[in-house]
Amino acid sequence: MKNLILFSLFSFLCIQNGYSQCAAGESAVTFIMHTDAWAYENYWQLNVSGTGCNAAPLAEGANLNVGCSGTESTNSANGYNNNATYTEGPFCLTVGTSYELIFVDSYGDGGLVIEVLEDGALTHVYTGS
Repeated sequence: MKNLILFSLFSFLCIQNGYSQCAAGESAVTFIMHTDAWAYENYWQLNVSGTGCNAAPLAEGANLNVGCSGTESTNSANGYNNNATYTEGPFCLTVGTSYELIFVDSYGDGGLVIEVLEDGALTHVYTGS
């Protein structure tokens, strides 16, 4: 299969600070997306844990034509540029709730490096493989 889905579960247990516009009980989560030379192959979405890749994500980005199926590799207006860096968010997510960051590469050879910042602090780095 030509797609790759990386399921990453993470719970937000951090202490609130004045970093973002988020309400009490929420954490500001930002994704820094680093693309490779074939950025049009990538798609990502953020969901509540357990919902999987679906038609109603909390947030999504890169090439929306790739989507959950990972079969479309044609570039789109929503795609990222090659060898570029994008900042997505911040998204205000409820502390203590688990979320899935789903990554699809239509060719299956990797693609994105994703840095996750919670309230401005780097907490995770995921590399497509």
